[in-house]
Amino acid sequence: MMTADADLATSVEAVVRSHDDVIALYRSGGTLDRVIDAGARGLGIVREGAPLVAVSRRDGELTVRIAVGTAESERAPSTARAIEQVVRARLLDHGENDVIVHLTIAHITRGEG
Repeated sequence: MMTADADLATSVEAVVRSHDDVIALYRSGGTLDRVIDAGARGLGIVREGAPLVAVSRRDGELTVRIAVGTAESERAPSTARAIEQVVRARLLDHGENDVIVHLTIAHITRGEG
């Protein structure tokens, strides 16, 4: 990931983590992506603590991939919409307005009671 994209991923990750309904952030991507990432970390190519949000560019198109855990299943759809809105606002702050945002609710923890 280019430095500017790594900074963008870090910035997006911060705004996602600050959302009240987000209880966890996960590395996004499929199994192969995670295996490659683990190998790259093992080789020291990707630093520990690198953003969990994935930012990629292909043919000038920016894609942001985010996987979160939330606490309430009933609010998951509205939480996803709210996260997308704050992510797009943060991307606009960075001058990025034509972006594909892939947001996955990877885990829902049921509240007690």
